[in-house]
Amino acid sequence: MKRLCFVAPNLTISKIIEKELKQFPIQDGHFFVLGQNLARVDDANMQAADLTKTSDLVPSIKRGIILSLFIMIAFFTFFYFLLPEGTQVTPLAAAGIVVFSILYGAWTSSMIGIGIPTKEVEASSEDIKAGQYLIIVDIPEEIESDVTNKILNTSNEVHLAAPHVD
Repeated sequence: MKRLCFVAPNLTISKIIEKELKQFPIQDGHFFVLGQNLARVDDANMQAADLTKTSDLVPSIKRGIILSLFIMIAFFTFFYFLLPEGTQVTPLAAAGIVVFSILYGAWTSSMIGIGIPTKEVEASSEDIKAGQYLIIVDIPEEIESDVTNKILNTSNEVHLAAPHVD
């Protein structure tokens, strides 16, 4: 999936873009709108972007899990050689250490990631403060150019929020 972000001047054009995208194979729940007044987004029957779409939460959790596994392997290897000879580490204890490491890594990294906006949100913060709306759409990669062209041709005032990222 590819994430595209566009800035639209108002909710009317955002609603038109949402209708235009119905012709593409975009699943429900893959179109989000972020604005200064989220109540207006809800009133327009559009899905408001939540923290999982506007913050670095999900990528941070993934990075935290990977990092915690590497740290766990290093510590486990180090302490294994410090154990007295003949001491056995049960599979249950090893599994417990792995689960704890994964959960701890995900938890700590999510606390950091939730406070960091995505590049697109950060790049569009002035537009959002000015009353415009950030449209976030997740699409299959093979239709990226078609969707981008369709959205950009909807209005002269619609533009890409930032270079699109995965």
